[in-house]
Amino acid sequence: MISLIKATVGVFAILASVGPAFAHSQLLASTPASGSVVTAPTELVLSFSEAIEPTLSKAELQCAGGKISGLGQSRVDANRKTLRITLPPLPQGKCEVSWIAVSVDGHRTHGEFTFTDR
Repeated sequence: MISLIKATVGVFAILASVGPAFAHSQLLASTPASGSVVTAPTELVLSFSEAIEPTLSKAELQCAGGKISGLGQSRVDANRKTLRITLPPLPQGKCEVSWIAVSVDGHRTHGEFTFTDR
């Protein structure tokens, strides 16, 4: 019985120590915000829950039926949780952002949201 208790405690100790390794970078906020109506945004800002890998994380933008070319170079802030991309002038209408974030532990997450440029 004591062996079973020790084994159980050991398993919980191992699981508790590796818990943070399973963290995934989730999108917490964006500018423009999901579902928002904005006028001539000049920058796309994505804020994540965990630090991300700058060279592996990215976003693409599609507006008025076509992929937007000429996006500025993506940059990650010093906190490694915020991705910034300078935007060219956008056509009016609905825009869809597709993003990929790779956290520093290698886990990949992705998502999409829309905003409207008026």
